[in-house]
Amino acid sequence: MLNYNSTILQINKMFLFSNTINMFLRFFIILVCIFINFEIKANDHSKQWGNLSIELKKKSFIGKNVQLEFLFENLSELEENFSSVLYLESRSSSGDRGEMSWTTYTDCDGMIPPLGFFKCKVQFDFPTNLDALTVKIGAGIVTKAVFFKISK
Repeated sequence: MLNYNSTILQINKMFLFSNTINMFLRFFIILVCIFINFEIKANDHSKQWGNLSIELKKKSFIGKNVQLEFLFENLSELEENFSSVLYLESRSSSGDRGEMSWTTYTDCDGMIPPLGFFKCKVQFDFPTNLDALTVKIGAGIVTKAVFFKISK
């Protein structure tokens, strides 16, 4: 009888230890999933277009207008030129094209120094109020264009 009880006691201890490990592993997996989810969301507004790394730094929805600020980083040792007329386009979630406002906020043309940075500020005006838009950067001729889906 004594041998039987000690065997049961050992099995119970192993089961409790096994449950503790399982709970720890579940907790660890949940933390990893949460961390990966945050990392994916954090990188949603950073893209690479050719030799340029582009990050959305600010967004401001003002009725029918949206003001955006991008930070361009030149990853090459050659100077890069950026023209908002040639490389920027926006569409609202309903498909309306946004027109760049040249008089208010837009300052997004110029040379990007080798291994340097360039701040691009742009305002798009839409015919109706908007909650979300898609911004296309790049003409897609030499390299594929990149797209930013931006919502309030």
